[in-house]
Amino acid sequence: MTDLQQQIKTALKGNAFRFGSNREIRRLPQYLQPGEKVLSIVTGSRHQKRGRGIVVATDQRVLFIWDGWVFRENQDFPYETISSMEFQTGVFFGIMTLYGKGDEISYNWIDRFSGDRFTKLVRQLAADDLRKRDENHSNHNNSPGQFPVQQSPSTGPDIILKQIEDLGSLRDRGYITPEDYSMKKAELLNRL
Repeated sequence: MTDLQQQIKTALKGNAFRFGSNREIRRLPQYLQPGEKVLSIVTGSRHQKRGRGIVVATDQRVLFIWDGWVFRENQDFPYETISSMEFQTGVFFGIMTLYGKGDEISYNWIDRFSGDRFTKLVRQLAADDLRKRDENHSNHNNSPGQFPVQQSPSTGPDIILKQIEDLGSLRDRGYITPEDYSMKKAELLNRL
């Protein structure tokens, strides 16, 4: 089993309702960019349309894929374009809506528990991306001769330890690999 196949298998764990989306799962590799890692997958139906598809969270973006016999539809949202994501739940299923820059997409009939986990993961990845861009922007704006920006309370020791704890939880649930966890943990510990 290849690394990508293992990532897909792990990403599908806990997904109780996959009926009608196996075609998209099989064809997922053709939609990925080289080196892109699959973190989580949920299955559902494109709101207001027929057929089931998949929603995929990777390390770079969120992909919505519907791959029918005649028509195909896919849309992706890099994390920097995501403004918010909501998940409205019923007893067993819910509706997931992602809002991006000037666009939105909804899938319904998503298993309530996997949809909730998926939404939390995407929110965390979008927040991490925003934080990373803010850090790069503030570091880029510090020119020699200016005083460095002091560490804000949001990156203090308690917050960093909490982030490491959260990363451990993501690793334990299979959202990130142990290698990714170790790399990010070392990066966070260097900030202390």
